[in-house]
Amino acid sequence: MLPITVEEIVNVTNGELLCGDENALVSGATTNSKNVKTGDIFVPIIGERVDGHNFIDMAIELGAVATFTQEHSMNDIENLNDEIAYIKVDDCLKALQTVAAYVRGQYDIPIVGITGSVGKTTTKEMIAAALEHELSIMKTEGNMNSQIGVALMMFRLRDIYDGAVIEMGISEVNEMKNLTNIAKPTFAVVTNIGVAHISQFKTQDNICREKLSIVDSFTDMDDYEDGYEILRKQLEFANLTEYNILFLNGDDKILKKVRDYKKGIIDDCPLDDRTKDIIKRNKVITYGLSDDCDYKAENVVMKNGCGSFDVVIDDITYSVRLNALGEHNIYNALVALAVANSFGVSMDDAIKGVESYKSMSMRGEIIDVNGIKIIDDTYNASPDSMKSGINVLKNLDNIKRRIAVLGDMFELGDEAYNGHYSVGEHIANINKDAKEANKIDLLITVGELAGNIARGAADCGIEIQTFVNIKDASVYLKDIIRPGDGILVKGSRGMKMDLIVNDLKNK
Repeated sequence: MLPITVEEIVNVTNGELLCGDENALVSGATTNSKNVKTGDIFVPIIGERVDGHNFIDMAIELGAVATFTQEHSMNDIENLNDEIAYIKVDDCLKALQTVAAYVRGQYDIPIVGITGSVGKTTTKEMIAAALEHELSIMKTEGNMNSQIGVALMMFRLRDIYDGAVIEMGISEVNEMKNLTNIAKPTFAVVTNIGVAHISQFKTQDNICREKLSIVDSFTDMDDYEDGYEILRKQLEFANLTEYNILFLNGDDKILKKVRDYKKGIIDDCPLDDRTKDIIKRNKVITYGLSDDCDYKAENVVMKNGCGSFDVVIDDITYSVRLNALGEHNIYNALVALAVANSFGVSMDDAIKGVESYKSMSMRGEIIDVNGIKIIDDTYNASPDSMKSGINVLKNLDNIKRRIAVLGDMFELGDEAYNGHYSVGEHIANINKDAKEANKIDLLITVGELAGNIARGAADCGIEIQTFVNIKDASVYLKDIIRPGDGILVKGSRGMKMDLIVNDLKNK
């Protein structure tokens, strides 16, 4: 349990204590010297532009009791602050991750790991909301879902928590295996398999293979060595009735293959042999709108962009009314209820939790400005999430004119053209099929790649304006908007589409 001693850290990392007290207690960790709290160990990561070793002195001044280093040696000992523990390691990031995994192993609590191409953060928030009415839950803060972020979250575990909900994001091959080794999730949620980061993975099957390795920590209790019995002790957890459950979006075309493999309907799926074996031996729960999903939303109604639906659980029908925009949040609510049910949380409390959730800033948040509804969905974008955002715009009530302001989507590699073009086709299909009042009236694209969105939408009679940069698009938009408009603003984070939202708010 935290705190842990410097000696433990040295032993776990096979490090070398250059100076300082081996009995000093470490209660947290950070890679940012500005965020140091008393009792932290500072982790000086060497990045492409910044070397964290340059900030060790600042970290010590702010209260760090220890620091890793991969640059100092015993020859530097005279220049070191011998009241602070300097721990020499080969690689500071790997040392952080090793200690994080060690810390995780000290806590006998279930962890829900969440991955997927789209919707991880919202799913994390909604699952936590469903659990928190009855349990004390730790959840990933902000965007701490990376190789560094997940490790740092482990240092925030405390005895007060009944469980944790951890977002796990990847962008490179073999990263999920590393994250799984750190967080050791005993429940896993896969939201979907899209094309985010496909430039690194090349195919969606490869993305599926990487993300599904999240179940690598699903180990039989008999495989655990004495002294490390997380799963065994979790069965003593107050309400926990099951463990080692994989929750899959049953409407995702690739995840369906995993489900069908589990059921024996097909003989193979895009996973490695170890992952397939783990899935064969453990429970898989699906959620979605399809009839064959374990948790199925029925009687779905979209009103003003928010969904309501019924779900049958243990032969009882429950009604759910969401306060979050978009059909995609129906999926998030379903898996939140499924996870809560596996934790033994009453459905009434779980539903209260998901119904209390509201869209986060820059993630589908609606802002009312002078009679104009702005959907701020500027945190990030992929083809799937952009289509979902357009659906939200379509379903807004009491809108006289619907305007989609869409920017470039990055990291699509060879799929960049098709990904953008498919968004335009989605708009075209909406305008061909929707009632007149729900059609998209104006498409504004920003950036060179987003011009392909315009090309995909060109045949549906929609008015289209294309811009290369944010400033010109914002000037145009401010000049033409009027009360009664509904405006979706979305693009990859690097496009800084939030600047358009800020301009509209200050109009």
